[in-house]
Amino acid sequence: MNKHIVFDPVFFINGTDKDDQEIQNLKNHLVTIARHQPSWGLRRPMIWVLIEVLIDNMIKDNINIIPKTYLVEANTMNKDLALSDKQMSEFLLTQHALGKIMYFDQAELNNFIILYPPALVNILRSFITDEMFWPTDETLRSILRRMTETGKIHKTDLIKLWQQKQFVHHIPGDDYKEFIIQVLVHLDVLVLPKRYSGQDETHVDYFLVPCTVKHKMPMSFLDDKSFANRTIALVYHIRQSSIPSALSFKLIGAVSGIWPIKEVNERPLLYHSSAVLCVDSQTEFRIMVEDNRIVVYLTNMSSRSCISPDIAASIQDCLTVTLQAVLKFYLISIGKNHQQVNVSNLFHIEVGEVCCRSPCVVSLSKAKQTPEWVCGSGNTHFSRDPLLWIFNKVINPYKLTLANKVWSSSVMLNNS
Repeated sequence: MNKHIVFDPVFFINGTDKDDQEIQNLKNHLVTIARHQPSWGLRRPMIWVLIEVLIDNMIKDNINIIPKTYLVEANTMNKDLALSDKQMSEFLLTQHALGKIMYFDQAELNNFIILYPPALVNILRSFITDEMFWPTDETLRSILRRMTETGKIHKTDLIKLWQQKQFVHHIPGDDYKEFIIQVLVHLDVLVLPKRYSGQDETHVDYFLVPCTVKHKMPMSFLDDKSFANRTIALVYHIRQSSIPSALSFKLIGAVSGIWPIKEVNERPLLYHSSAVLCVDSQTEFRIMVEDNRIVVYLTNMSSRSCISPDIAASIQDCLTVTLQAVLKFYLISIGKNHQQVNVSNLFHIEVGEVCCRSPCVVSLSKAKQTPEWVCGSGNTHFSRDPLLWIFNKVINPYKLTLANKVWSSSVMLNNS
């Protein structure tokens, strides 16, 4: 049961014994880990000290989030020791990389600075928390109850939760609230429903919150005999004993931000570590995170022979890139050097069909080498349809030449 634990050794600490030696052992080990970080021992400019002291003083005064303009104005008061715009940007990005602050240098996020990162954790506790810690107010409890049942939370309800006295001092104004919402969307904690893509965020009615959903996906669809004839399967095997829950929530969140979640009776089909997503009116796919594998079923309403090769291959390619990004994010967050992370070696892909209420898959190399295979249940499966997951990268030279001629002709016509 300990195979999923990241660090070795494991420390069992007795919280009732103030002389417990394990606490000191843990401290020593944390120092060892810190010494191996790429930032350990690096020199920092003396000119940063004044800004660092200013930030420390603000944290002591319980100021946890500030507009960036406040820090810029305070910096100008240092006169000859004031940082230039470029130096200020380098300072903020370095402090973020060290985990001292949170600063995202991109549009809609770079107007504020989170001086004290644990403040964001406290804000998350307003809606990501166990039922035993829910507020006593029945209105607020009903908001949290609906969220855990449906995976949806309305923006107005989220703001109601933030008006509680233990959270309001973190986000005192509307600008702060909009910033926190943008950060949570950036981190895939809140997911902007795909149907709102491209619209002004002020028109967003609700968000999806994958990490709060408790209901598991019903597997009754596997009992439908026609489902197997309309579906191809894709499986990612992670080379670890299990997938951390935080990783599965971020993966589901990232995927549901790319394709729209299917809805039935205005309820999104979002479940614990799984979801049903729409591709088009005839195609949908299910994604499920189970132990150390990620299972994907791509289904056409008529037949799997009607599945578009471009759609299947595009979904696989997008899922693979998304999984790599999520794995890298997770590994860096636990202290791995991003220059040493090769996420392509952390998983392998298998393709296949549905057989006996489960995915019957083979390695990608085997599917390419043999036109058919016999599974453990004695059923014969053909590689043609499962290979729809993979782009055909063999280019016909004649088609390429013809395409170039058409492109050249169109350029000449446009110029004329």
